Amino acid sequence: MGREIGARTLAAIGLDIRLMQAVLNDLGQRAVEGRPVEAGQERDDVASMPVALRPVDYRWYKAFFGAAIGYYRKPPFPFLQVVWPNRDGACPWQPGGEDLMNLQLMLELHPDKHPDGVWTQDL
Repeated sequence: MGREIGARTLAAIGLDIRLMQAVLNDLGQRAVEGRPVEAGQERDDVASMPVALRPVDYRWYKAFFGAAIGYYRKPPFPFLQVVWPNRDGACPWQPGGEDLMNLQLMLELHPDKHPDGVWTQDL
């Protein structure tokens, strides 16, 4: 699920669709209010949950952002992935967060470096 926010397009993967919509709408409203979203930000109050904003490796563009290729025409595209931690507060790239790798694709990783899973099976 994605949403264009000013100069950024946000993508969220693996949560309940209603929760992803709430997260993207919350971040969109903040951007409209002058609180921009940038790679590397961590926020603990987005739709009542913590999230991190991560860059997207261009090698994922064709697999997941086909329509955007036609819109933006030339990479790099302004994508950010919204990532959430597990119940223990660990994100997928942190110790203790490995359980999230099958739920959330880590789009900042080169596809060859991403662990095999449901998100990588057709690449």
